[in-house]
Amino acid sequence: SKSLLSWWSYGLIRFTIVSYARTREGEKVVVRSMVGSNHPKRIFPKATKIGFKSERVYAGSDLKLRWGKRYEDILHLCESVKKVDRMFRLGYGGIMANLVFHHSVPNNIPGILHRSSQSWTALFPNRSLPEWIIELLEEEGWSAGGSAWEKLSQPMVELLLYVKKGVRNWAVLAQRMGRDEDYIESLVAQAVDLGLISDKGRITISGMDAYYANTRQIKQKAYDYSLYFPSSWCAGW
Repeated sequence: SKSLLSWWSYGLIRFTIVSYARTREGEKVVVRSMVGSNHPKRIFPKATKIGFKSERVYAGSDLKLRWGKRYEDILHLCESVKKVDRMFRLGYGGIMANLVFHHSVPNNIPGILHRSSQSWTALFPNRSLPEWIIELLEEEGWSAGGSAWEKLSQPMVELLLYVKKGVRNWAVLAQRMGRDEDYIESLVAQAVDLGLISDKGRITISGMDAYYANTRQIKQKAYDYSLYFPSSWCAGW
Protein backbone atom coordinates (compact mmCIF):
# COMPACT_ATOMS: atom_id res chain seq x y z
CA SER A 1 0.00 0.00 0.00
CA LYS A 2 1.58 3.25 -1.13
CA SER A 3 -0.38 5.21 1.46
CA LEU A 4 0.85 3.04 4.33
CA LEU A 5 4.42 3.21 3.04
CA SER A 6 4.16 6.99 2.87
CA TRP A 7 2.80 7.25 6.42
CA TRP A 8 5.55 4.91 7.60
CA SER A 9 8.22 7.00 5.89
CA TYR A 10 6.93 10.22 7.52
CA GLY A 11 6.84 8.61 10.96
CA LEU A 12 3.03 8.72 11.18
CA ILE A 13 2.86 4.98 11.86
CA ARG A 14 4.73 3.16 14.62
CA PHE A 15 4.63 -0.51 15.56
CA THR A 16 4.94 -2.20 18.95
CA ILE A 17 5.73 -5.90 18.93
CA VAL A 18 4.49 -7.69 22.05
CA SER A 19 5.76 -11.14 23.01
CA TYR A 20 6.40 -13.07 26.20
CA ALA A 21 10.11 -13.45 25.39
CA ARG A 22 12.54 -12.38 22.70
CA THR A 23 16.23 -12.34 21.86
CA ARG A 24 18.26 -9.21 21.21
CA GLU A 25 19.22 -10.70 17.87
CA GLY A 26 15.53 -11.03 16.99
CA GLU A 27 15.06 -7.27 17.30
CA LYS A 28 17.77 -6.69 14.70
CA VAL A 29 16.18 -9.20 12.32
CA VAL A 30 12.81 -7.43 12.55
CA VAL A 31 14.27 -3.94 12.06
CA ARG A 32 16.44 -5.11 9.18
CA SER A 33 13.42 -6.64 7.40
CA MET A 34 11.36 -3.44 7.55
CA VAL A 35 11.20 -1.01 4.65
CA GLY A 36 13.26 2.17 4.94
CA SER A 37 16.64 3.37 6.14
CA ASN A 38 18.16 3.28 9.59
CA HIS A 39 20.76 5.94 8.86
CA PRO A 40 21.16 8.36 11.81
CA LYS A 41 20.73 11.37 9.47
CA ARG A 42 17.18 10.33 8.70
CA ILE A 43 14.53 12.32 10.58
CA PHE A 44 12.78 9.06 11.48
CA PRO A 45 15.22 6.11 11.33
CA LYS A 46 13.16 2.95 11.06
CA ALA A 47 14.51 1.59 14.37
CA THR A 48 12.84 4.50 16.18
CA LYS A 49 9.46 3.53 14.73
CA ILE A 50 9.47 -0.04 16.11
CA GLY A 51 9.06 -0.79 19.81
CA PHE A 52 9.37 -4.12 21.64
CA LYS A 53 7.68 -5.21 24.86
CA SER A 54 8.46 -8.57 26.47
CA GLU A 55 8.69 -9.99 29.97
CA ARG A 56 11.94 -11.80 29.18
CA VAL A 57 14.73 -10.46 27.00
CA TYR A 58 18.00 -12.28 26.51
CA ALA A 59 21.04 -12.55 24.26
CA GLY A 60 20.79 -15.66 22.13
CA SER A 61 24.50 -16.39 22.61
CA ASP A 62 24.37 -16.28 26.43
CA LEU A 63 23.71 -19.99 26.99
CA LYS A 64 25.15 -19.96 30.51
CA LEU A 65 22.43 -17.58 31.70
CA ARG A 66 19.65 -19.87 30.41
CA TRP A 67 21.13 -23.33 30.92
CA GLY A 68 23.47 -22.94 33.90
CA LYS A 69 27.17 -23.53 34.47
CA ARG A 70 27.17 -26.90 32.69
CA TYR A 71 25.66 -25.51 29.51
CA GLU A 72 28.52 -26.93 27.45
CA ASP A 73 27.57 -30.47 28.52
CA ILE A 74 23.96 -29.79 27.51
CA LEU A 75 25.13 -28.36 24.20
CA HIS A 76 27.22 -31.46 23.53
CA LEU A 77 24.31 -33.74 24.42
CA CYS A 78 21.94 -31.95 22.05
CA GLU A 79 24.45 -32.15 19.20
CA SER A 80 25.30 -35.81 19.85
CA VAL A 81 21.81 -37.23 19.23
CA LYS A 82 22.00 -38.11 15.54
CA LYS A 83 18.38 -39.31 15.50
CA VAL A 84 17.34 -35.65 15.48
CA ASP A 85 17.62 -33.60 12.28
CA ARG A 86 20.78 -31.49 12.26
CA MET A 87 18.90 -28.20 11.73
CA PHE A 88 16.83 -28.82 14.89
CA ARG A 89 19.47 -30.22 17.26
CA LEU A 90 20.05 -26.81 18.85
CA GLY A 91 16.57 -25.58 18.06
CA TYR A 92 15.49 -23.70 14.97
CA GLY A 93 18.10 -21.06 14.16
CA GLY A 94 20.44 -22.53 16.80
CA ILE A 95 18.72 -20.44 19.49
CA MET A 96 18.73 -23.12 22.25
CA ALA A 97 15.72 -21.50 23.91
CA ASN A 98 14.40 -22.95 27.17
CA LEU A 99 10.78 -21.77 27.25
CA VAL A 100 7.65 -23.85 26.63
CA PHE A 101 3.98 -22.92 26.92
CA HIS A 102 0.77 -24.75 27.76
CA HIS A 103 -0.64 -24.14 24.29
CA SER A 104 2.48 -25.05 22.27
CA VAL A 105 6.19 -25.75 22.37
CA PRO A 106 8.40 -23.40 20.29
CA ASN A 107 10.63 -25.05 17.71
CA ASN A 108 13.69 -23.08 18.87
CA ILE A 109 14.18 -25.28 21.95
CA PRO A 110 16.62 -28.26 21.56
CA GLY A 111 15.35 -30.82 19.07
CA ILE A 112 15.77 -33.76 21.44
CA LEU A 113 12.84 -32.32 23.42
CA HIS A 114 10.30 -32.08 20.62
CA ARG A 115 11.47 -34.01 17.52
CA SER A 116 10.13 -37.59 17.55
CA SER A 117 10.89 -40.44 15.15
CA GLN A 118 10.57 -44.22 15.02
CA SER A 119 13.72 -44.55 17.13
CA TRP A 120 13.34 -41.47 19.33
CA THR A 121 10.53 -40.44 21.68
CA ALA A 122 10.60 -36.77 22.58
CA LEU A 123 9.48 -35.28 25.89
CA PHE A 124 7.17 -32.86 24.04
CA PRO A 125 5.87 -34.87 21.04
CA ASN A 126 4.36 -32.87 18.19
CA ARG A 127 5.47 -29.70 20.02
CA SER A 128 2.82 -30.05 22.71
CA LEU A 129 2.81 -30.63 26.46
CA PRO A 130 1.57 -34.10 27.48
CA GLU A 131 -1.21 -34.11 30.04
CA TRP A 132 1.00 -35.60 32.75
CA ILE A 133 3.48 -32.70 32.46
CA ILE A 134 0.68 -30.13 32.75
CA GLU A 135 -0.64 -31.86 35.86
CA LEU A 136 2.87 -31.93 37.32
CA LEU A 137 3.45 -28.23 36.66
CA GLU A 138 0.10 -27.23 38.11
CA GLU A 139 0.64 -28.99 41.45
CA GLU A 140 0.75 -26.72 44.49
CA GLY A 141 4.38 -25.76 45.02
CA TRP A 142 4.24 -23.99 48.40
CA SER A 143 4.54 -25.92 51.62
CA ALA A 144 2.39 -25.06 54.61
CA GLY A 145 3.72 -22.49 57.04
CA GLY A 146 6.89 -20.47 56.56
CA SER A 147 7.44 -16.79 55.98
CA ALA A 148 5.25 -14.84 53.58
CA TRP A 149 8.45 -13.55 51.98
CA GLU A 150 9.26 -17.10 50.82
CA LYS A 151 6.58 -16.73 48.14
CA LEU A 152 8.23 -13.89 46.23
CA SER A 153 8.64 -14.40 42.49
CA GLN A 154 12.06 -15.17 41.06
CA PRO A 155 12.29 -11.78 39.24
CA MET A 156 11.54 -9.95 42.51
CA VAL A 157 14.26 -11.87 44.34
CA GLU A 158 16.67 -11.14 41.49
CA LEU A 159 15.76 -7.45 41.68
CA LEU A 160 16.46 -7.40 45.43
CA LEU A 161 19.82 -9.02 44.81
CA TYR A 162 20.96 -6.26 42.42
CA VAL A 163 19.51 -3.45 44.55
CA LYS A 164 21.29 -4.96 47.54
CA LYS A 165 24.53 -4.75 45.53
CA GLY A 166 23.89 -1.05 44.91
CA VAL A 167 22.49 -1.06 41.37
CA ARG A 168 19.95 1.79 41.16
CA ASN A 169 19.90 2.56 37.45
CA TRP A 170 16.80 0.92 36.00
CA ALA A 171 18.36 0.67 32.53
CA VAL A 172 21.31 -1.24 33.99
CA LEU A 173 18.91 -3.46 35.94
CA ALA A 174 16.96 -4.20 32.77
CA GLN A 175 20.13 -5.22 30.97
CA ARG A 176 21.46 -7.42 33.77
CA MET A 177 18.11 -9.13 34.37
CA GLY A 178 17.30 -9.54 30.70
CA ARG A 179 14.06 -7.57 30.91
CA ASP A 180 12.43 -4.50 29.36
CA GLU A 181 12.81 -1.22 31.23
CA ASP A 182 9.00 -0.93 31.44
CA TYR A 183 8.90 -4.30 33.19
CA ILE A 184 11.66 -3.25 35.61
CA GLU A 185 9.87 0.00 36.45
CA SER A 186 6.69 -1.97 37.18
CA LEU A 187 8.63 -4.47 39.31
CA VAL A 188 10.34 -1.66 41.24
CA ALA A 189 6.98 0.05 41.86
CA GLN A 190 5.64 -3.23 43.22
CA ALA A 191 8.69 -3.63 45.47
CA VAL A 192 8.22 -0.09 46.79
CA ASP A 193 4.54 -0.78 47.53
CA LEU A 194 5.55 -3.92 49.44
CA GLY A 195 8.12 -1.97 51.44
CA LEU A 196 11.03 -3.99 50.06
CA ILE A 197 12.71 -0.99 48.42
CA SER A 198 12.68 2.64 49.52
CA ASP A 199 11.60 5.51 47.29
CA LYS A 200 15.28 6.28 46.74
CA GLY A 201 15.96 2.80 45.40
CA ARG A 202 17.66 1.34 48.47
CA ILE A 203 16.80 -2.04 49.93
CA THR A 204 14.91 -1.86 53.24
CA ILE A 205 15.14 -4.10 56.30
CA SER A 206 12.04 -5.93 55.08
CA GLY A 207 13.71 -6.26 51.70
CA MET A 208 16.77 -7.84 53.31
CA ASP A 209 14.55 -10.27 55.22
CA ALA A 210 12.74 -11.14 52.01
CA TYR A 211 15.98 -11.65 50.13
CA TYR A 212 17.48 -14.00 52.71
CA ALA A 213 14.18 -15.86 53.14
CA ASN A 214 14.32 -16.74 49.46
CA THR A 215 18.01 -17.67 49.35
CA ARG A 216 18.20 -20.04 52.31
CA GLN A 217 18.57 -22.95 49.94
CA ILE A 218 22.03 -21.69 48.91
CA LYS A 219 24.53 -23.97 50.65
CA GLN A 220 27.77 -22.63 52.04
CA LYS A 221 30.92 -24.03 50.51
CA ALA A 222 32.09 -27.01 52.57
CA TYR A 223 35.65 -27.01 53.84
CA ASP A 224 37.92 -29.54 52.15
CA TYR A 225 39.30 -31.82 54.84
CA SER A 226 41.16 -33.98 52.35
CA LEU A 227 44.28 -31.81 52.59
CA TYR A 228 47.21 -33.47 54.28
CA PHE A 229 48.34 -32.30 57.74
CA PRO A 230 51.13 -34.01 59.68
CA SER A 231 49.66 -35.72 62.74
CA SER A 232 52.18 -33.92 64.95
CA TRP A 233 50.44 -30.65 64.04
CA CYS A 234 46.98 -31.85 65.03
CA ALA A 235 45.94 -31.38 68.66
CA GLY A 236 42.85 -33.19 69.94
CA TRP A 237 41.93 -34.88 66.64
